[in-house]
Amino acid sequence: MAGKAGIEHNNLQSAIDWSANGGNFEKVYNFRIWRRFWIIRGHYTTGIKFINKIIKKAQEAISDPLGSAYCNIGNLTLLLGEYNEAVKYFEKSLIIFLNTGNRSDIFHSKNGLGQLHFIEVILSRH
Repeated sequence: MAGKAGIEHNNLQSAIDWSANGGNFEKVYNFRIWRRFWIIRGHYTTGIKFINKIIKKAQEAISDPLGSAYCNIGNLTLLLGEYNEAVKYFEKSLIIFLNTGNRSDIFHSKNGLGQLHFIEVILSRH
């Protein structure tokens, strides 16, 4: 990785490592922004790895950032074609958002599940 993208990626790596090792989960965890970073650059697997590091730290928290983490892994696994895994992550995120009452993110989780259902229907026709 060269240039600004490489520096951004290294900064992101450092922030996630810091958070996973005792930093502030809530402050570091704005993966809507980082998800776009990984999608644009095609770093799906890297994104999943980093988000999983943060999830391990926040396992007991039922919070919107944790729900976002699951939803974002759902999106990244969907892009990788790992549909069964994506369903699991979207369902986990939906449960959290239903518990927190976050209507906007309930939509994102249901949208991901809807995309997967659409893919399932299309694939079953071929």
